[in-house]
Amino acid sequence: MTVHVVSASAGTGKTHRLTGEVSGALARGEARPEGVVAITFTRKAAAELESRIRTDLVAAGRADLAARVRDGYLGTVHSVCERLLREHALEAGHSPFLEPVAEGQREKVFGEALAAVLAGREARIEPIAARFELEDWERGPLRRIVELARENGLDGPALRAAGDRSLASLVALLPPVAATGEAYRERLAAAAAGAERRLAALDRPGKAAAARREAVAELVRLLRRPGLPPWAAQLRPARQRWASVEAPLVAELLEAIDGHLACAPFRADLEELGREVFGVAADALDAYARAKQAARVVDFQDMLALAARLLEDPRVAASLAGKLDLVVVDEFQDTSPMQLAVVSALAGIAPRSVWVGDRKQAIFGFQGSDPVLMGEAMRNALGGGDPEFLSSSWRSRPPLVAFTSELFARVLAPLGFSDREVRIATPPERPDPPAMADVPVLECWRWEGQGEPHAVADGVARLLAEAPPVRERETAAVRPLERRDVAVLARRRADCRAVAASLAARGIPARIERSGLSATPEAIVLRSALALVADPSDGVAAMDVSYLAGSGAADPDAWLSGRLAEAARIRAERARAASEGVAPPPEPLPFAAEPRV
Repeated sequence: MTVHVVSASAGTGKTHRLTGEVSGALARGEARPEGVVAITFTRKAAAELESRIRTDLVAAGRADLAARVRDGYLGTVHSVCERLLREHALEAGHSPFLEPVAEGQREKVFGEALAAVLAGREARIEPIAARFELEDWERGPLRRIVELARENGLDGPALRAAGDRSLASLVALLPPVAATGEAYRERLAAAAAGAERRLAALDRPGKAAAARREAVAELVRLLRRPGLPPWAAQLRPARQRWASVEAPLVAELLEAIDGHLACAPFRADLEELGREVFGVAADALDAYARAKQAARVVDFQDMLALAARLLEDPRVAASLAGKLDLVVVDEFQDTSPMQLAVVSALAGIAPRSVWVGDRKQAIFGFQGSDPVLMGEAMRNALGGGDPEFLSSSWRSRPPLVAFTSELFARVLAPLGFSDREVRIATPPERPDPPAMADVPVLECWRWEGQGEPHAVADGVARLLAEAPPVRERETAAVRPLERRDVAVLARRRADCRAVAASLAARGIPARIERSGLSATPEAIVLRSALALVADPSDGVAAMDVSYLAGSGAADPDAWLSGRLAEAARIRAERARAASEGVAPPPEPLPFAAEPRV
């Protein structure tokens, strides 16, 4: 296996490097278009890579090769796996028309399997989950465990074993049990009552101080009830940012709260919840596999597992060895363990493989990726050698590149990232234009009084009014800042909407993601109208247009009764024609009498 690993930070010409690798190999005759496997993270990235390769080949006078680029295996890892499985269906033992089920159908099949497994077991899990305030444990932690198991190729028994190891390693981190529930409760109640009295006597002003006092007061109220309060509620006082003058007043309470780790009921809840959730997840995984087998369907994760097993078949590997010349993998850091198994198998078959990515970006955990896994995979692929580093930034201004390099180098060094992986620099041939010499690359906006969305909107308005110079990415021309140059990044969609509303109040338009737009009546009418233009006999489309844009919206009962009467009349006429042995009358187009249709 020969793998060339390219470590490329954002903005260092990763796509250019990848394109050059493929087009160069094709132009030199080292690879055939049909023998190229190019795996990208998204379909959009695959289309862009294909376009750039073809453009380079045409520019080099090799239009013949450019015309054959689409014959190669270019696409996402799922689409490449689907094609491999289709081409080797007999060896894999399945239909050549294998196609993963849609997400909605997959969710339905898994939901039914999970419901069957959960029946009667919620009674054991729900009370414990409530004490940890895990109200959405079924759709949250449980499903996340199942998805992670599938991304790592685990079946039910393997997941149960992993759950046991996980729970054992967690318990090993905790102190030994040193208190009964009653003893812990008495100590906690006394400490909470004392902290509440002392904080009330201090009577520190301000909303933040009041919120901190309320966290303690809530715990006192809960401790007046029988039994122990929910564990999450007990921890709220410990999660507050206590002021220096308050810290001595709550020190005893915080120490008492720390005792929950050595409390027998806490340990029992933790262990039972872990066993039950992992047990349900393992059973659901097995039930889901049986349900898919019975329905003769697969999902996207199955495509990876099937392809990985297929590539282990010596007959398939021998067949592909004569076909594949080059394997390139884009955004390598975002490969999950199962995807890594596929690309590693392909690297063992093709004469040359190039993996391009940035191990730092694996910290985001896309598709189950992990920086430790990526590091081990790179070391194994390189066989002790060093990767190629792309260290010239072609995207940003030199001072900003220098700042971020210094920042991330210091932050990531303790996590095992070398300077060569992190530090990048702007090449000398791309300096700041003279017109931007005095324009700062970084500002810190602070606000007081008003909320963050209004403060951000004010900052954007001020920035647009000042209109500092910016440099065009493609032409390098310098021009004043415009609205289209400004992006606001927020943590949640609700924050995005709040900032957009604040911008709109200042007359500044903004574009934000419109989740659920396709389900609105306006979008349904538009989609159905287009479908009706394409096919006037489309009854569902005609029904949507008639109901939402015509008489149906005004009087639904009359609209439905009229349609049912019309359908009955048409059936009766056709039945009469059949009984008389004559040709049936032509069936009218659906809702033809509706003006909007």
